[in-house]
Amino acid sequence: MLKPPEPPLAGSLAEHPLAELLVHLDARGFTGGMEIAAGGRTHVVAFSKGRPCKARLGAQVELIGKVLIDTGAVPSDRIGQALALQESVQGLLGAVLLDMNWVSAEALEEALREQVRRRLVRLFLLGEGTYRLEEGVDPLAGVAGDGAPVDALQVIPVGLRGARATADVEARFALIAAGRTVTATHALGLDRLALSDAERGACRFLARGAWDAGVFASVPPDRREPLVVAAYCLLVVGGIVEAGEDVADAEARSPSGPPPERPGGEAPGAEQPHGAAEPPRPTAPPLPVAPPMPTIPPRPVPSAAAPPLGAVDAAAARALREEVSAFAALLGKRNHFEVLGLPGSAGAEEVRDRYLELVKRYHPDRASRFGLDDLRGAMEEILMRLQEAAETLTDPAARERYAATLRTGRDEDAEARSVVDAAVAAENAYQMAVVCERRKRLDDAQRHADEAVRLCPDQGEYICMRDWIAACRRPKGTSVEDLLPEMLGAASRAPKNERAQMQTARLLQRAGRQHEAAEFFRRVVGINPHNIEAARELRIQEMRQPKGQDAGGGILSRFLRREKK
Repeated sequence: MLKPPEPPLAGSLAEHPLAELLVHLDARGFTGGMEIAAGGRTHVVAFSKGRPCKARLGAQVELIGKVLIDTGAVPSDRIGQALALQESVQGLLGAVLLDMNWVSAEALEEALREQVRRRLVRLFLLGEGTYRLEEGVDPLAGVAGDGAPVDALQVIPVGLRGARATADVEARFALIAAGRTVTATHALGLDRLALSDAERGACRFLARGAWDAGVFASVPPDRREPLVVAAYCLLVVGGIVEAGEDVADAEARSPSGPPPERPGGEAPGAEQPHGAAEPPRPTAPPLPVAPPMPTIPPRPVPSAAAPPLGAVDAAAARALREEVSAFAALLGKRNHFEVLGLPGSAGAEEVRDRYLELVKRYHPDRASRFGLDDLRGAMEEILMRLQEAAETLTDPAARERYAATLRTGRDEDAEARSVVDAAVAAENAYQMAVVCERRKRLDDAQRHADEAVRLCPDQGEYICMRDWIAACRRPKGTSVEDLLPEMLGAASRAPKNERAQMQTARLLQRAGRQHEAAEFFRRVVGINPHNIEAARELRIQEMRQPKGQDAGGGILSRFLRREKK
């Protein structure tokens, strides 16, 4: 069984790529931490019994709030409110969302898993760097994510697709399989790999005969990726054996043995890679193979003092620097079509193809190969702009809105976002005022309430909050009559808001207008029959009424009778 060499506790990603590390740690049932240093940043992944359970990257990406919005677990406005509350209480965002009942524990746990998956996929972009393993130590103790491990093998194909040039993965395969004629077989973990239909078809293609790394040359370059990804995935999970090795013995050595046959035969939609010749069955003459590919040494890990470049590399480095600098300087002046170098009539498929082409051209790894690490920041910015352009132009609705913006010169989305942003900011300020008022931080509460009213001056509950806090800041016994007209008007605009009605009742009570206050307490009980405070105030007022008055019974009694009916 052909497998990559077992990685040591520390080494380079060029010699032991991430896919191989993940499979190795999964097989070992590794519990501990993996630290990756690349491009001047440090990334950390925590493992539990071979499965990644937490990941922290050197850049703030794939934050849990974004993941919750992307998965539809929490609306974006709720995330904005929770972030504002988080700043006040100094807690984890997930804990705030759970406390406010804005997300279920199950949805939060799945979002944490998705966050780990996405961050692992991003690590495949690194290509170059060093790693270090430390067993038995949790390097991210206290970071959210415990109890949400992910299957790293599912991530591997996703990380390989388009993350690095197909030629790099092909070269790694050629390095390990150099000079050998091999075939594919079942392997431990193969069914756990999240392979696409095309990649599953490629696995069957590779299992039908003997071949060497030259088999990739029989497939057109634009259709080569599924074959290369499938072959490398098979390699890292032990699914490649040398031709002539007893396949049954190789499968028997796998702890799981051969997987059961799938009902109905091959997976639907799985096809042989486009452009590849039909290989012979194992009983027929072996598949004609191209001459073995030369052994390609692993790329050296970049160091602080990079080796001097040769004359050809120096010219290529200068050309790359000029190209990246010119492209980055024009990013803000080009629309999405111009950034991708496409006409306005380009279809979604053309956009995707062009995007993948440019991602490989401007990937930060190219800068490192020429010793131009100072260009990585600019190239990362270019990649983000390319991604934004591709996402917009491949989404029909987003593309139509963007096209309208280009035609009119008016960004209606931006105008709509400004209105929404103001509403979200106002609600955040209001929630902050609520928290501060509960904690008796009245100066802070007043500041937040004033901000909420400034952003949305017609929102009744915001005005009630502002005026109530203003009353609370006054010394006891001070008149509050001047606040009542505005408070009553605001309460009428928020008739279903329990807090606004309660604050109005309290303000009327402080002004000595008990009968009117009782009416608002009754409204509160009507909105929420379980509001104990309002019910108590109604009971007290009922007890204070002279006997014989209101023959029908007290206010609360009448309300409770109506509820029983």
